Amino acid sequence: MSQDKINFQAFKSEEQKKESEEVVEKSLQDGIKQEDAEMKNFEVNGETANDMNDEEFEEEVLPYIRVDCEEGYIYDEDEIRTFRVSQTRDVALNYLLGDYDEQGNYIISQDILHSLVNLNKRIDNGFGEVIFLESIYKFEQKGALRFSLSFVSAENNQQTAVLRVLEQIKKLNGYVINTHSYVVATYTDVNDENFLSKVYKVFHILKDEGEGKDDPELVKAIIMRIRLVQVYQEFMLEGLQEIEKQYFLSRIELLKDPKYEKILNEFARLRAKAGQFYDENHALYYLFQNQLLDMALENMQYMDNELYLVAFEDLRPAMQSYATICEQKHIQDLEKTAQKLNLEQTPKLGASAKKVKKGKAKGKSQGKKGGKGKKKGGKDKSGGGKAPDAKSKNSQSLGRGGITSAYGAITSSKHRDASPQNVFFKMGGNGQNLEMNR
Repeated sequence: MSQDKINFQAFKSEEQKKESEEVVEKSLQDGIKQEDAEMKNFEVNGETANDMNDEEFEEEVLPYIRVDCEEGYIYDEDEIRTFRVSQTRDVALNYLLGDYDEQGNYIISQDILHSLVNLNKRIDNGFGEVIFLESIYKFEQKGALRFSLSFVSAENNQQTAVLRVLEQIKKLNGYVINTHSYVVATYTDVNDENFLSKVYKVFHILKDEGEGKDDPELVKAIIMRIRLVQVYQEFMLEGLQEIEKQYFLSRIELLKDPKYEKILNEFARLRAKAGQFYDENHALYYLFQNQLLDMALENMQYMDNELYLVAFEDLRPAMQSYATICEQKHIQDLEKTAQKLNLEQTPKLGASAKKVKKGKAKGKSQGKKGGKGKKKGGKDKSGGGKAPDAKSKNSQSLGRGGITSAYGAITSSKHRDASPQNVFFKMGGNGQNLEMNR
């Protein structure tokens, strides 16, 4: 896609302005904090947009966010524990760049975000107002990293460019493919004929792949992350098939009760559709079987919620045993990973554990679930939020990043970035300003 085919001029008409405001609502989570008008810098956020005052929400505690469901939350402690296990599996098997915090937010560390901004990228294709990019550098296990670049109008004839990294999460050997859409950084400037070239410079988008090469030190942060996940995966896979097998067989045995015929029929229906993607000879066969059974149980919340709740309580002991075994093994695997990589501290990887208030399964009241089925590729989706308060004339900001899966989930997290000129990093933790010349 050539530069002259991309129109990023500010929306002129009232109708276009309204459309742009809607785009903003769908693309920025909780707005973008800006510096004062005289500051040409970008801001690093030190807290997530989902940080809530527990006192304000004391009556409606939302212990854990389901990022694969729109407005999805989990209240039940045992369900949270098993869901964290599945998230850790997703991180390890898909070489994700980020992890999940105690509230369920997906987080990519600041050093990796810094690298993602400065990675050299090329334009792959475009869809509507969105440009899709990929890194020149191809990483082991992940290949070229995928990005999206979208644009929204701001105040005072300014335009905001939003850079997201796109990560696929495959389940059932590719039968279901979700995409994490995570805001890496934003750049706001006057919307003139130079805006696009500035965006290209800030986000290192090359018109000619031969223009530059990635600094090995810059790429190192991402390489180290992938290596960490790779080593952890090796230990995680040891004994995984047997653990998943026992969990699956224990649940199926309970569901053989005639009252659960509807659940088994739904499982059989899904198994027939996913049959071409894996068979019993696959090394992760029982992991996939458990993923499919989880899908059948979730579908039952809408087909027969009362039956689902009864089944949930009957399956609770099996869930508890499975979660305990997996949590203990997770700790051991992390310790082995640290030892093999000669790390001074045991790394955090996957989904962080957190004690939550005990409760019963809430069925459909857990939150609105998204659609099911496979998704291969597709356009970038965006989360809700207010329009950026574009006070500074030229600013680059780390937006409170959104995460979107195939099911339309939104969450928020921390970010960091660098601009191509004299910039200031406002660290979220201590507010220290660091001037950086590049």
